[in-house]
Amino acid sequence: MTESRKWTCHAGPISGLGFALSSELIFSCSRDKSIVWHCSENSNKVGSYLLENSCTAMVIDLPFVFVGDHGGHVTVLRIIDNQPNLVSKLSAHTNSITSLTWDGNKKVLYSGSSDHLIIMWDIGGGKGEAYELNGHNGKVTTLCAAPAAKRLFSADEHGKLMCWDMDVRRVETPEWKTSDCCQKCNQPFFWNLQAMWQRKVVGLRQHHCRTCGSAVCGSCCDNWTTYPPMGYETKVRICNDCAGRMKENPGNFDLTPLAIPHEIRTGITAMHLQETLGLLVTSGQNRVVMIWDVRSVCSAPSGSGGH
Repeated sequence: MTESRKWTCHAGPISGLGFALSSELIFSCSRDKSIVWHCSENSNKVGSYLLENSCTAMVIDLPFVFVGDHGGHVTVLRIIDNQPNLVSKLSAHTNSITSLTWDGNKKVLYSGSSDHLIIMWDIGGGKGEAYELNGHNGKVTTLCAAPAAKRLFSADEHGKLMCWDMDVRRVETPEWKTSDCCQKCNQPFFWNLQAMWQRKVVGLRQHHCRTCGSAVCGSCCDNWTTYPPMGYETKVRICNDCAGRMKENPGNFDLTPLAIPHEIRTGITAMHLQETLGLLVTSGQNRVVMIWDVRSVCSAPSGSGGH
């Protein structure tokens, strides 16, 4: 192995790197908030773009470049004649972006974050739809898409590895509603001092039903369930009304798991998928590299949830 060329292109640590073979461009992003692209043949700087926050992850599929930042946003750029054009800024995470992966077949972007959440952004659909995937209890560290198999692999800092079935119809999570009182029993929340004083009652803590988004108190939201179509592979809090509808009409609420979890028991720092070979490589905080045979998982029938 011989070093061919090197150059300094950022003022801070490089957090993302990508190579566009068709245009012979090397893209890099950094904690210094900049994205820079160079010609791979002569190392000449071709273009750059500056974000408002430190860059933390990047994935490219020219003419598009997707960059995640420390503020939890994903900036979408279109490169035309080597000039960057801002397409949109995707904002839904509540913490920094840790990983991005792109499914070129479905034109779908996946973002993982320190907020434990994965979001699927339907870029190609043109409707602005986004779907949440909730299965991790720690920072999501890395993502790998399997476009042909219509699967997504995700891993977190605690060593949980998940394989998501993305060949199913998913339901968007509702926006959380705001209210000064419980939207079911009308009891005031603890910041509603006027209502507490008038009714001579103690204010209650606010919760949110994960399936309808209602702002409710603990007594009106005392049920826990999974709901895989909405991305909830672990149990979450739902209101009594939604729980009642699930019990009365179980046929309308399919609770069949749509993801396969696996515990590695050490934090996963990086992951790479070779889909054509059916092999997944992970590196852990314990300094161990593991190779996984994922052929059976990738070929599992849609919605089966089987191993």
